[in-house]
Amino acid sequence: MFSNSFTRVGYEFVGWSVGESVDIVSEDLTYTTTIVENAAYKANYAKRTYTVTVSTNNAEWGTVNTIANPVTHGETVTLTATPAEGYRFVNWTKGGNQVSTDPEYTTDPVTADVEYIANFQLSVQPEKLTIKEANIAGMNHYPYDGGYPVSKAIDGNRSTLFMSAAGPGVDATFTITLRKLSNVYEIKQYYDPSSNDLPQNAVIEISTDNQQWTKVAEVNTSVINNNKEFSCNAGGAEAKYIRIRFLASQNQWLRLNEFEAYGVEIMQYFAVSASTNNRVMGKATMSVAGPTVEEGTSVTFTATPYSGYEFVNWTKGGSEVSTSASYTTTIDANTELTANFQESTSWVGNWYRIKDVARNQYLTAFNHDTHATGPNGGVGTTSLSSTN
Repeated sequence: MFSNSFTRVGYEFVGWSVGESVDIVSEDLTYTTTIVENAAYKANYAKRTYTVTVSTNNAEWGTVNTIANPVTHGETVTLTATPAEGYRFVNWTKGGNQVSTDPEYTTDPVTADVEYIANFQLSVQPEKLTIKEANIAGMNHYPYDGGYPVSKAIDGNRSTLFMSAAGPGVDATFTITLRKLSNVYEIKQYYDPSSNDLPQNAVIEISTDNQQWTKVAEVNTSVINNNKEFSCNAGGAEAKYIRIRFLASQNQWLRLNEFEAYGVEIMQYFAVSASTNNRVMGKATMSVAGPTVEEGTSVTFTATPYSGYEFVNWTKGGSEVSTSASYTTTIDANTELTANFQESTSWVGNWYRIKDVARNQYLTAFNHDTHATGPNGGVGTTSLSSTN
């Protein structure tokens, strides 16, 4: 009887052979035979093989190359995505997580069956982009006569009016924030048709982070048509923020009926995670698997305190974001939340806790004379202290 228990990562047992023969006499790990002459039995192994599946988020938007399956353990595979006319490649994802933004991507060594998805989206058919909010700086806002709030310039109604003024010597700005980072192709502004208060010396600028700005066009009366409309081509540049900035050389009125942008929203993925300030005190979970989600995804973070402890708050970067144990937010940036717990301040009944003196921490709480299970499954037998 021959028995084989040898294992090695990435290899699988093929079978037993005899001498120099390549014929397999048995595929069983344990092989029983009658020996009638001298013979050398050999256990044969081969590298494992896997299937690499490649697909697209929409077959009409682009194509991918064909993979020569099966793929041997430890080998890499080169994936190629080709967008159809009018579309552009966004990224490669695996299990819902982004792995590359390059259309030609060489995978990590393959160690299991795996599927990669090439994601495409429209690239040359811009649509009106959703504006999340608008803000002004360096302007005197005029709320009289029922008010001219900033929201009137982004409400989709080209007949309503926002009105403000910038004094001399000040750089004044009117900034819109798009719902998502987008490829912006066209920027439009509609001014009050009943007024000649038009920009005399201003620029249109775009930004991805609201910090670094790039000029797209100059705005003055020579580029605004007779209908008091202005339009400029942004060439598909990436932006989440767009502003008109009045240079500091004039006393300028702004009577703006509508501020619009046209383009294609970019599919973005952000990292999400939930942790605790002390894993002995409680646990933190998310409604998604992570570690990344698409922008705009609603994620619920849940904090669960263990016996003897209570939830305090959720913090992000050290700042409190919620005091609710169940906190739901829309993801528009990398989000790392920490659930903070503390020892319970409201004990009901005749409670006791077991303290691990060596580690200076409480293991658990109990209400009767019983054993207490520690954080690693041990039984606490150290000092008792009443917390009643």
